[in-house]
Amino acid sequence: MEIDDEEEIEDVNYEEEEEIYDAPIMTRAERMPVFPGECQEIANAKDQDQCTQGKIINFVQSNADYPEIAKENGFQGKVFLTFIVDENGNVGNVEILKGIHKSLDDSATKAVMKLPKFTPASQRGKPVKAKVYYPS
Repeated sequence: MEIDDEEEIEDVNYEEEEEIYDAPIMTRAERMPVFPGECQEIANAKDQDQCTQGKIINFVQSNADYPEIAKENGFQGKVFLTFIVDENGNVGNVEILKGIHKSLDDSATKAVMKLPKFTPASQRGKPVKAKVYYPS
């Protein structure tokens, strides 16, 4: 390959190129998403994770409506699901992993969507998308 001295070579900006592609969703990051409030005050990442999981469980249980049809038919149990906390701390992409009944699954999904904004997960000091499992 010959390059003419007068031919201009295009400078590639790798940062812009990286933004073209969707960032991967982390299932385990250096710092996982942190529930707002007292969990943010904890310095140890493992203790932060435990605090966050407890807060998520309490929040979902407190904000899920037990549907009448589920009461009438005696449906009980745990709904297992995942959701994504994006780079801005917003919750989305709720997926049911193991449901009980559509009414209970929908109630759990609605409660998860009411979760407050998290401190996002981070990898190498940069915010990343992370998948959270409920219950953990």
